[in-house]
Amino acid sequence: MANKNKLGFPAKYAKHLDPGWMEDVDSMGEDDLKKIIVDSEGVIEQQEKLMEDDQKLKEIKELFKDLRGAYTEAIQHQKAKIKYALFSLEKAGKM
Repeated sequence: MANKNKLGFPAKYAKHLDPGWMEDVDSMGEDDLKKIIVDSEGVIEQQEKLMEDDQKLKEIKELFKDLRGAYTEAIQHQKAKIKYALFSLEKAGKM
């Protein structure tokens, strides 16, 4: 399959891992594998907290929302017009 590596692991995750690391992990026991899971979950939680507390990132997200707002509003308006026109056609038995 094109979206899996040669071991059958999803390529979208494998691209983030060193092949040597994956080979090492393949020879680990259950306890070591569970430790990797627990440790990795801890790092994820820590990084998510740091990201949440990053003031500059918050400011950029807010700016992005502001800049994007006019575009998304216009898109939503046009989608609503399409939906209503389709609704009207269906109601009139034209669809």
